Amino acid sequence: MKQTTNILIVEDDPLVLRGFETVLKQDGYKIYPVNNGQKALDLISQQSFDIVLTDLKMESINGLDILEEVKKISPDTPVIVITGYESLDSAVCALRGGAYDYLIKPCQDNDLKLTIKRGLEKRKLEKELLGLATTDSLTKLYNRNYFLSRFEEEFEKAVRYKNNISCVMIDIDHFKNVNDNYGHQRGDEVLLQLSDILKINSRNIDIVGRYGGEEFIIILPQTDSESAYKFSERLRRVIKSNEFEVNHNKIIKITISIGVSSFPQSKVKSYSDLIQLADNALYSAKRKGRDKSVLNVES
Repeated sequence: MKQTTNILIVEDDPLVLRGFETVLKQDGYKIYPVNNGQKALDLISQQSFDIVLTDLKMESINGLDILEEVKKISPDTPVIVITGYESLDSAVCALRGGAYDYLIKPCQDNDLKLTIKRGLEKRKLEKELLGLATTDSLTKLYNRNYFLSRFEEEFEKAVRYKNNISCVMIDIDHFKNVNDNYGHQRGDEVLLQLSDILKINSRNIDIVGRYGGEEFIIILPQTDSESAYKFSERLRRVIKSNEFEVNHNKIIKITISIGVSSFPQSKVKSYSDLIQLADNALYSAKRKGRDKSVLNVES
């Protein structure tokens, strides 16, 4: 199903507002027309838009105020400002403040459509570039660098609000045998299928990443050590019972070892300390025979 493109139009002249709405609806966009800045701010706080088109000169709350709020809430949303010839200085100011482009009233329908189209293309490209920078190319999970930055944010949040947070480190047992017996391409197929299982069995608030090779890592916000251990054991059993398909016809089984650490059950000072404890627990699981979860609650 094609995703709807949402466009917010902020314009206090009813004729101009209706004209913009009519023209853009022709291209299949979902239009949210509002005639003052306060209504626009209310909408911006309630939902996201793919692009915002706003008049610069309005009473009380003007286009620059709208621009500032959009950039605060959703920095990647392009904002196009509308101005008259006599207010070009304001348009330049808006561009310096992060606006994508400007239109001069009265503007031609084709100019409006083209500017909107280019703004949407810019947003799509930026999202694709962000995806390349933050996700692992094979599994599409978060890559290590981006995962660590997210973990730092979540850990600081847990400390600030006195919440629980847990870290789960996962390693595939004897994965070298899979690569040796079936080849690295088939090994990649296993990694991809395992990544899907991790995503399916995690909550929306959990953050799943590929830590490196056959090692994965999950942040469990608002989760204490007991709940994190139960989650790990449930995940381990799901993966152990799963049949992994390689080369479209060969079915193999794998097991995983898991290390778990939690804050504040462990008196750590940073997210990296929590990762280290989970890593220690993972190696303990390996030493104890693999295919098990180990909880590390060092104080």
